[in-house]
Amino acid sequence: MMIGIMPLLLTTASANDWPQWRGGPLADGAWREDGIVTNFPASGLAVQWRTPVGPGYSGPSVARGSVFVMDRQNADPSNSCERILCLDANNGKIRWQHSYSSTYLHVGYDSGPRVTPAVADGKVYTLGTMGDLICLNAADGSLVWQKNLAHEYQVNVPTWGFAAQLLVDGPRLYSIVGGPGHAVVTFDKDTGKELWRALSSREPGYSAPTVRTIQGKRQLVVRHADGLAGLVPETGDVIWSAPFATKMGMAVCTPAVFEDRICISGQFEGTAMFKVRPDSKEAALLWSCNAGGSPEKTFRTEGFNSPMSSVLFDGSHVYGVSLYGELCGLDAATGHRLWTTLALTGDTEPKDKWFTAFFVPHGDHYFIFTEKGDLMIGRLSANGFELLDKTHLCDPDMPVGSRKVIWSHPAFANRSIVVRRNSELIAFSLAAPEAKPVPITVP
Repeated sequence: MMIGIMPLLLTTASANDWPQWRGGPLADGAWREDGIVTNFPASGLAVQWRTPVGPGYSGPSVARGSVFVMDRQNADPSNSCERILCLDANNGKIRWQHSYSSTYLHVGYDSGPRVTPAVADGKVYTLGTMGDLICLNAADGSLVWQKNLAHEYQVNVPTWGFAAQLLVDGPRLYSIVGGPGHAVVTFDKDTGKELWRALSSREPGYSAPTVRTIQGKRQLVVRHADGLAGLVPETGDVIWSAPFATKMGMAVCTPAVFEDRICISGQFEGTAMFKVRPDSKEAALLWSCNAGGSPEKTFRTEGFNSPMSSVLFDGSHVYGVSLYGELCGLDAATGHRLWTTLALTGDTEPKDKWFTAFFVPHGDHYFIFTEKGDLMIGRLSANGFELLDKTHLCDPDMPVGSRKVIWSHPAFANRSIVVRRNSELIAFSLAAPEAKPVPITVP
C-alpha cells in the first residue's frame, strides 16, 4: 500500500541511509531496504549497540556510516547547553560532539531539543529548542555556519520550543520560522544565506515541510499554525493556500499528500481533507471531522484527533492515532470512520492522553514503533488493523504526567532500527537470517 509517494530526489545519500526526519531520499516515511525480517525471533531482536545520551526528543538520523542526534546537557539554567552528537553506526561509539550554550526560557516539556538532524552532501543541519540553526561538517563536527531564528526574525520561541523538522532539497534548507512575512524561510544549505521568505502566521507550529508533486507541479507543502500552502521550491511563490487555524499553535503532524488531495489532523481540530484545484489559488476543504477531546468509551463514527502521530493516506483510506491511542481507519471520501482498535496501546479502554506511534511503510506492511517501546509489524486496510507480530525493544524513560514515554521517531537504516530513549540510543538488527551483511558506507 502506497501513501502518496512521488518520484523526487531530496538529497544525496546511500540507499541504506535515513538522513533526515521521515527517512531516505523521498523523505516520505517509507523504508525500502530488502533482507528485512517479516516476523520477530522469540528471544527478541538482537542489540547491536547502546550508547548513553542526554535527554531530548530529537530522533536519530543515519548517513554514510554515522548516526546523528541531539541532546541537552546540564539542565541548570545557568549552565545549560545543547549538544550535537555523531556516532559510529557500526558500534555506537561517539566520533565527535559539538556543544553550545542554550538557556531554556518558558518552554514546555523542556527535557531537550526536538528536531532530528538533517544530513546532506557532507554537512549536518540542526535546530535547537531556542532557535539555534547550525550547520556542521559531518566528518569532524567543525562549524560551517550558524544563526538564531528567534533573534534574526524577531519571533517568540513557541510554547514547546522550535520543533518543526528541517528539510534539505537540493541546494536549499527549508525551515518553519513563523511571524509576519516569514512563516517559511529557505536558506542556501552551504552558506546559510537566506534565499527567500514567504507567508505569515501567528506561530510557526510544529509540522515538518515536505516536497511533493501536485497537479504536475513540484512544490513545497507546508503547514503552520494558521493553515497550509504549496510553494514554488525555488522562489517561495504561493501556488495555493488554505486556512486551517489551530488552537495553541498545535499544527504538528506532517501533511499527507496523495495526488491532488491533502489530509491533516490535530488534537483540537480533528481531521480535514483538502483538494488542490488547478483553477484556484485556494485549496478546497472537502470535509472536516472532529472526534472530540475525551477518551472514546464508545468509539466515534467520524474522524480522529491526532495530536502528534502522522496521518497515513493511500488515496482511498485515511489512518491515524486519535488522542488516547485509538487507531482508526476512515473513508477518505467522507471522513466516516470504518473501524477503531486499541491494538497499539494493549488496553481495554482509552486512557493515555497524547498516545503516540510512528508508522513506517515497508513493502505491503508497516513497522510501527509505539511510545511504550514496542515494535509491531502490521497491515492497515478498510477492514481493520492486522497485527502480524510484536516485540518489546526497550522501556520508555521520558516522564509525561503519570507515565513514561518515547516520543522520538526511530531511524531505519542498514537493516537496523535505531531507537532513542531519553537516556540512550540503541540499535537493533532487523536483518532477515538469510540476508547478506549490509556494506555500510563510511566517509
